[in-house]
Amino acid sequence: MDNFDLLFTRMNDIGIIQQEVKQQLADTNLKMAQCTADQQFIAQQMCANGQAVAQLTLRHFEREAGSVSAGSVIADDEIEFENGKQKAKPEPSHQYKFTKPPPKPESLPHHTLPKMHFPSSDGTQPKIWLDKCHYYFSIYSIPKSLWVEAATMHLERNAAKWWQTYKLTHTAVTWQQFSADVQE
Repeated sequence: MDNFDLLFTRMNDIGIIQQEVKQQLADTNLKMAQCTADQQFIAQQMCANGQAVAQLTLRHFEREAGSVSAGSVIADDEIEFENGKQKAKPEPSHQYKFTKPPPKPESLPHHTLPKMHFPSSDGTQPKIWLDKCHYYFSIYSIPKSLWVEAATMHLERNAAKWWQTYKLTHTAVTWQQFSADVQE
């Protein structure tokens, strides 16, 4: 009989533990639902912020280009938000006319260029590497004063070791001197 009492006590304990697990699971589900709701709210805020940034950026470009017609600029503080969402505003009756400024012939706009990685060198084929560096500098309009620093950041293995010893004896290296020494 004692064994049955012990068995029923154990069964009762298991029932209590199951109830606690069910309660913990329900609490976890509530927390997950709250996290999901918070994520959705944050996503809505991010969307509204992205739209506001896009509008402000467009206005900035319009102002820079000087092509916005007089009286058509909306002040940045006129954008209204409510609970992280941008309020709908009535569209103005006049149209904005935005014309892009003509591109400068000496450089390409950076936002239209594909992202290109700087060429790296391990010391082999230095002439080819220097040509690639020069193309990169030209495309991205890197100032000539930064060419040596930019190039030496992308030296690898033996070339990097060479640069470590070279810079100890050469200070204020010009691109011409650097490229001549690299080729030697």
